[in-house]
Amino acid sequence: MLPSGLRLAHRAKGIRHYTNPPTHHKVPVLENGTVDLFRERAFLPALPATLPPGHFAHLPAVTAWFTEPSSDDATQTLNHTYLSPYGDTIVPLELTSHPPTPTSPAFRRFRGPLHLLLNWTSTAPTSGAPYRLYLAQAQVADLPPRLRADVPVPDLVRKAGKGDVYDANV
Repeated sequence: MLPSGLRLAHRAKGIRHYTNPPTHHKVPVLENGTVDLFRERAFLPALPATLPPGHFAHLPAVTAWFTEPSSDDATQTLNHTYLSPYGDTIVPLELTSHPPTPTSPAFRRFRGPLHLLLNWTSTAPTSGAPYRLYLAQAQVADLPPRLRADVPVPDLVRKAGKGDVYDANV
């Protein structure tokens, strides 16, 4: 008889190995993103929750930093016209390669000008490319004032608890 909650995973040469059953739970999606509902279902009980799709769609960063999807497909791209004036801003970037080689590791993180990412997204193939370049958690505080203003502190953060913001990244 196995101890409660354990399963026999492997048996070889008289040795028993036990594993715990998976304990992953689906994170609930809130019906809406109101402060009261978030506070009641997630913040006060200290439980994870997912905000409903599109909850942050109204943020200036979403509407200004990305183009509207074309009618042909739902793909949004970076809005180069809006972001180009900030091209000299130094941001963290990550380059991945597939497959990795001894001279080209699978992952590199470095700091570089935003225009490097903008140029990459204009010229790199959209699929099948051996390399991918992306923005890697840039601190909002390090962005130019106009871009920083595009990422306001959400009401959920300002009003659900004490409104403390220790760090924010995009």
